[in-house]
Amino acid sequence: MRPRTTATVPGGLGWLAAFGIGTLVMYFADPDRGALRRGQARDQAFAGMRRAREQVRRTVEDARHRASGAVSSVAGRWRGGPVSDTVLGERVRARLGLACTCPDGVDVDARNGTIVLRGSVPRDEIAQIVRAVTWTPGVRMVDDQLEARADGRGTPTASGM
Repeated sequence: MRPRTTATVPGGLGWLAAFGIGTLVMYFADPDRGALRRGQARDQAFAGMRRAREQVRRTVEDARHRASGAVSSVAGRWRGGPVSDTVLGERVRARLGLACTCPDGVDVDARNGTIVLRGSVPRDEIAQIVRAVTWTPGVRMVDDQLEARADGRGTPTASGM
């Protein structure tokens, strides 16, 4: 016959665990307020599950939308084809809104895939603007006629640079 062994929790933690479990049972089994506490605990658990389920749903929906956008972007580049001057101009204006601090100060003229940029913009944004416009789908060439300003708010410098 095998000797009988018992597992003990070191340092008397077993008594502490038993005390905690007993306190929890008394808290929820209280004849006066136990039903209310059990109901609140149940409601909080269900609300937590609803929030978790909603967060998972939002995450899945976001991933699906991002994947759909990526597929559309790649498909649009493969389709290629000529783009009307109006559509191309609007695409460039949309890109300018992301590429510079003053997109209203840039005049965009689109003709047969060539974009002419005119206006006064901060000097440190010119390269960024030209790069953004160059990478816009449908743009074949960029004619940069932008004037550089000394800072973001000033007027163009006397030398134009």
